[in-house]
Amino acid sequence: MEKIKKIIRHHDFIMHLSNINRCEQTREFCKHGIEHVLAVARIAWTLVLEAQKVVPIAAVGGIKEKVYAASLLHDIGRAVEYTTGEPHEVASARLAQPILQACGFNDVAIQEIIKAIVSHRDKKVLQNKDSLEAVVYQADKLSRNCFICSAQHMCHRKDKNVELLC
Repeated sequence: MEKIKKIIRHHDFIMHLSNINRCEQTREFCKHGIEHVLAVARIAWTLVLEAQKVVPIAAVGGIKEKVYAASLLHDIGRAVEYTTGEPHEVASARLAQPILQACGFNDVAIQEIIKAIVSHRDKKVLQNKDSLEAVVYQADKLSRNCFICSAQHMCHRKDKNVELLC
């Protein structure tokens, strides 16, 4: 997972997370920092493994990197949304592309990852439950701990009653 290590160490990735943390400092609701994106990545990978049951390790290398890359980068445009109003999924896709290129992903993988990032808020992706987009969408929703959130009564999330992953 060398490419994923490169993403995590990439200057722009770190800078975007820092900007998000600064913008969300006083946010009462769910935050979108490293804890969130790592939770999404881990849950997404669990969903892939569960869907495929037992997968030979050699067969999952490229898939795992795409799952982790899309998950880590799906919200990096949050600070842009807070400051300009541009939808964060659009900003995230735009900001992710040069990071993915710098980290060694090929053009086909980049397009798959970008597609998952852009559509991570679109429930329609669930029509193809095996797609990278559907996995990232579901993992993003499952990553939320709404059941113990102190701001739950003020939250306007439509999916705040998501089943726990267990």
